Amino acid sequence: MAVQIAASSVSSAPGDVSNPYTKFHTTYRLIAKADDNIICVDQKSEVDVRVHADFFGFLPLTGWVALPNNGPGDIPDALIHGRAQGDVVKLLEADRVTELHGSPGSKNAIFHFEGMKAGDTQLTFEVEPRSMSDFGWPGDLTTLPNSVDVRVIHCKFVLHVFSTFLVEGPAGMTFGTAMTNVELTQSDDGQFRQSVDMQWFAWVGQVGDCMGRMAARSSESNVFATLDPNGKLSVDVQYEPFHIKLAGNCGGFETDLTPSPLHFEVDSRGGSGNQAQSLTSPLGGAEGAASWVLIPTDGGE
Repeated sequence: MAVQIAASSVSSAPGDVSNPYTKFHTTYRLIAKADDNIICVDQKSEVDVRVHADFFGFLPLTGWVALPNNGPGDIPDALIHGRAQGDVVKLLEADRVTELHGSPGSKNAIFHFEGMKAGDTQLTFEVEPRSMSDFGWPGDLTTLPNSVDVRVIHCKFVLHVFSTFLVEGPAGMTFGTAMTNVELTQSDDGQFRQSVDMQWFAWVGQVGDCMGRMAARSSESNVFATLDPNGKLSVDVQYEPFHIKLAGNCGGFETDLTPSPLHFEVDSRGGSGNQAQSLTSPLGGAEGAASWVLIPTDGGE
């Protein structure tokens, strides 16, 4: 477009200004913003990319001045190139044109990307210089590239937990249980929850002439976990009491035993650990230990 600036106290013929841009210029900025900077492996997200024009200074008092075809504001018809660093994410489009490949009613370009494996990376965007020259503004229209940081983390896991307990004494009463292949997947609120049926084994040895048989009923445990932005999983396991009964030639008893809860933190890339665990009951307690293994299942490294 062209704008005529009215003269004040000085008159001049149109086109008499040798360099009307001396005190008036424009700059272009490339703006890139990701919907999600932290995504899961196999998750897709998008980046909003815009070319924005800003005007600075003031126009001369006389003459005709050619202003940019677009602006100030976001610029349509700009060709944007995108690239991903490494293979942590896959950029699904290499080139997009603002407004043509943007949100309805917006002069932007939308790039889509997908998490391929756990890690950190950057998505970099730059404007095609030839498309910049079509904006109608003279001079150097180059603009610096802009990058978006992206972190990809694991979000699907299987958990294995094994627990054993020993009651001090000549009978060597032993209890144990295992939860295996517990699938942990994020719910809509971003948390992990799973209920697990627990099968217990119980054993008691012979003491002198006294022999007995011990039985343990099944119980339930509940797994709750959260995943922070750095890819660390915080896991809590709560156990319901389980009932045992001992019957023998020297007498017997029955009671409820409650395992202590477990809490551990582990990198989302997986890991394992061991920790102390105990049993409590109205008749006394027992010391034991738990071991756990967490394995990501959503692909990638």
